[in-house]
Amino acid sequence: MKKTVLLVLLFLLIFTGIASAETIHTEDAIEYSDMLHNAYESSSPKGFRISSEDALLEANASRTLMVYYDGELSDSSAAYDICDEYGIHTLIYKTRDEADKAFAFYTENNYAVCRDELLCTAGYLSWGPERIGTPLFTKGLMEAYGSEQQMPRITVAVIDTGVDYNHSFLSGRVITSYDYDFYNDDNDAMDDNNHGTHVAGIIADNTLANVNILPIKVANSSGSLTSTDLKSGIQYAKSKGVNIINMSIGAMTEDRQQSLMGTFSSLFKSLRQSGITVCVAAGNADQYGNIHNSNYIFPAYMNDTIVVANLTQSGSISSRSNYGSVVDVSAPGTNIYSTILNNKYANMSGTSMASPFAAAAAALLLTRNPSITPAQIENELKSNTTPYSAQYEDDYRGLYGSGILNISNYYSGDTPATPRPTQSTRPTAVPKPTPAPTRSPITNLITKVTYSDSGVLYAVIDNTTGILTGPAEAVAIGYNNDLPTGTSHVMSVSTEGEETIFNGYLENADQFEYIKLFVWNSINSMKPLSLPITVNVSKTDDGEYIVQTINR
Repeated sequence: MKKTVLLVLLFLLIFTGIASAETIHTEDAIEYSDMLHNAYESSSPKGFRISSEDALLEANASRTLMVYYDGELSDSSAAYDICDEYGIHTLIYKTRDEADKAFAFYTENNYAVCRDELLCTAGYLSWGPERIGTPLFTKGLMEAYGSEQQMPRITVAVIDTGVDYNHSFLSGRVITSYDYDFYNDDNDAMDDNNHGTHVAGIIADNTLANVNILPIKVANSSGSLTSTDLKSGIQYAKSKGVNIINMSIGAMTEDRQQSLMGTFSSLFKSLRQSGITVCVAAGNADQYGNIHNSNYIFPAYMNDTIVVANLTQSGSISSRSNYGSVVDVSAPGTNIYSTILNNKYANMSGTSMASPFAAAAAALLLTRNPSITPAQIENELKSNTTPYSAQYEDDYRGLYGSGILNISNYYSGDTPATPRPTQSTRPTAVPKPTPAPTRSPITNLITKVTYSDSGVLYAVIDNTTGILTGPAEAVAIGYNNDLPTGTSHVMSVSTEGEETIFNGYLENADQFEYIKLFVWNSINSMKPLSLPITVNVSKTDDGEYIVQTINR
């Protein structure tokens, strides 16, 4: 009888009831829906997810869904549908929880729907790829090779619960000719849990078509596995000549010198000597919410591995991520949208999601330079991280590795001195795109806000620092219950001189919970030039308006 020593944990969404929404048409939303419609029609539902810095949507990002359906949505719990043009329904919910439930409903019923903390760049499932620099790196690879067909073939073994190789997003990326299921002892590594498929989707989302995924199933439908099957799976991956192994698994042990260390130490050493890079999860909090030292989590404590902690979208470490001196880097691991069984998608969180980002980054480094060794890959990933912000520096020092995984600088004009392959494997010169001009830091340009009885909102756009160098526009938006309920006309802002006066009519401003003012270089391109300023408007007993800046 096999002794279960490891457990993989997942988190699932549950959907409840729905009701209908009020439609509010706005000119900006119609234009935005037009862009989304064109993206959807020209590519796929993936292309539907494009960047949004629209003030209405940005202010409610965590409660916003974009649903593509050419008809009336009768099943929507949204408080507002701000536009239903071109088959795009832009739904804003009263709470984040309601938006989560609606997203689960639309996804399960095969609608084309996008959902994220911020509506992210087309072509990526989650916020993670942009955070670690995948777009810039893959662009550099395409410029160097000319096509994905010219790139070296890289194989990443996903040792997990299996992979749903029929998922459309993974089409052409999963090796099924020699996949294997060690738990059931057969040659069909189909996932029956979701976990391995989610991990595989993250790897596929962050790499190009030259990177293939080999599913090696060692866990059952509940995520449990044995040390015997795990060892067999690792040995199998080695025998098949894979380049990278990802193991998003973990087991708590009392002493890192106990049997697991003895059983696996020589095997992990041989993997590195064979040129195989191994990425593993730092581990999550236990069932009681207690985080642990990864020095006592298997396989995180094994030598010759890259250990990855869970980064949130705000740039902090997840409160459920383990820590320890064995941790090498952190990577996106919270609310990661990726593939699951039956051609569906879902958000999952954990160091299980962070580890495949590192595995994907290793695959990109190998694509760039097939002669790089696992030790060099580890050094590159650790030495080119983004440092944690000052507010976390003291808390994170020595506990969460060298920083946040970041491969963007390889093609941004600050290329690390990694050995490059010979002409026989790929071009020796790696063309670099022209670095983008350095952008002035975004600060607050708006001061001296007042509101008159006639309904005119007055503010000063202060350009003494010279941030505004080209055409700019300003807009003011009123909010009730955190929902946009009134917008002034868009006003052009002069960039000549030091100050510009903003005068915008905003009827019944005293009835708003608060008002936000924005400065953009163009409301159509939606590029912010200033942090928004948020003010509260109230009346005294004498009828005098008081405008107070608030932190919201």
